[in-house]
Amino acid sequence: MSEKGSSALRQTLHAVPESQQTLSVLARVEVNSALARKVREGEITSDEAATYQNKFQSSCVDRILWEIDEPVVNLAIDLLHRYALRSLDALQLSAVLLFRRYLSPTDTLLFIASDARLLAAATTESLSVWDPSVVP
Repeated sequence: MSEKGSSALRQTLHAVPESQQTLSVLARVEVNSALARKVREGEITSDEAATYQNKFQSSCVDRILWEIDEPVVNLAIDLLHRYALRSLDALQLSAVLLFRRYLSPTDTLLFIASDARLLAAATTESLSVWDPSVVP
């Protein structure tokens, strides 16, 4: 499945060991939402969606999955009052902001998304951001 920026995203992710990549468990919901939408819109078949979903699940095995717990929810609520974010976006941003606290000052953290409002909020929160759909 190829969308704008997919190739650049794959290239970037392949350059970093999966054990150094993190995502919130909400990514599972978001990926399945996107796949279901593509099936409904006739862009892919149900079988193709299942294949992509299985590939995504397999790729999560070695990645760090950040759970959505009470501190994540509480910070997300705060973020919703400060930024024009959708609820899942606020939870995603909250998870990465809390995860950042566990990193050393020398660790690199890159927040990847393709939503302008989410990226603007992440930038305001002093995260390095990248939108793979904006490639030269």
